[in-house]
Amino acid sequence: MNSFPGQYYDGRSAQSHAVEVTPAPHGLAIQLPGAGQLWWPFEQVSVRRTAQSISFHKGEPLAESVVMDHPAFLAVLRELNPRVANGQSDSAVDAWVKLGGLAVAALAIVAVLVVYGFPLMISVMASLVPVSVEKKLGEAALPALAPAAKRCQDASIDRIVSQLSRASGDDRYQFHTYIVEDPMVNAFAAPGGYVVLFRGLLDKTRRPEEAAAVLAHEMQHVLHRHSVRGLMRGASIWIALALLTGGSPDLITGLAGSLGGLAYQRGDESQADRDGLRLLEEARIDPAAMVRMLEILENLQGDAPEPLRYFSSHPLTKDRIDAVREMASSFQGKPVRLLSGEPWPPPVCR
Repeated sequence: MNSFPGQYYDGRSAQSHAVEVTPAPHGLAIQLPGAGQLWWPFEQVSVRRTAQSISFHKGEPLAESVVMDHPAFLAVLRELNPRVANGQSDSAVDAWVKLGGLAVAALAIVAVLVVYGFPLMISVMASLVPVSVEKKLGEAALPALAPAAKRCQDASIDRIVSQLSRASGDDRYQFHTYIVEDPMVNAFAAPGGYVVLFRGLLDKTRRPEEAAAVLAHEMQHVLHRHSVRGLMRGASIWIALALLTGGSPDLITGLAGSLGGLAYQRGDESQADRDGLRLLEEARIDPAAMVRMLEILENLQGDAPEPLRYFSSHPLTKDRIDAVREMASSFQGKPVRLLSGEPWPPPVCR
């Protein structure tokens, strides 16, 4: 093998020493002045490449160095080990650093997919679930969430819902609204257009507009398919695909049983607030009623004896109330009073 002149630095002084260096596929043989010789495997050195030279550094913290600027040395090294000739280190440390960098990059990609990709995929898949499947889910969930013996319908509530439904301009769902004669302060929307108000919640309202605010909010959960998204977030891909293709009766029954344990995400609540408020405006119902209703519920949060199931699925925050108040303040329309002259809350209907 050919040897080439180079400069060696021992790391202890700035003095250089003339040496002869013989390149090999996996390292350098360095002939020191006198009779000494060194062998530097490429896996133990770091490499720095410039346009005219290449240097090799070995050891820490005061590294020994060899600087080579002979054109023929670079040509021979490029044939023996192109990677090192291009300035890429073969050291084990660098390999682990690169591996660690790849791992970090992979984790970052996974994090981006989880934060942005997965919710987007869930949103797209939920939008593809047939409305007929949603209706089956809602029908299957009603007996457990709102027992038939306690629920009834009320003409005044139905008129409010019809007014809101017409204002929404969305005819995918035919809304069915029930009152459950129970003191629990609660309301929920089941997939497919089923909305339930509990007597305990109605009794806390002072005007029908406040009940309309709750109904508009719950209707938005239906229109945006928030319950279906919640089911898909917790389901396997096979269950999600089954929902898209119609679902078996056993699957529908099993999923319906988990609806009662769903809690809406903060983004779902904000969306239902925002679009529910707009729905009130489109229906010419005073949007300030939603602010009043949220304030009523906020005051009840500190009342321990009150059976407030509402907050387990509809978490209330000060930021949420402030946002609704700010949006409602910009309403410029003239609201129409609901159910003028009729008793409120509606009397017991069973």
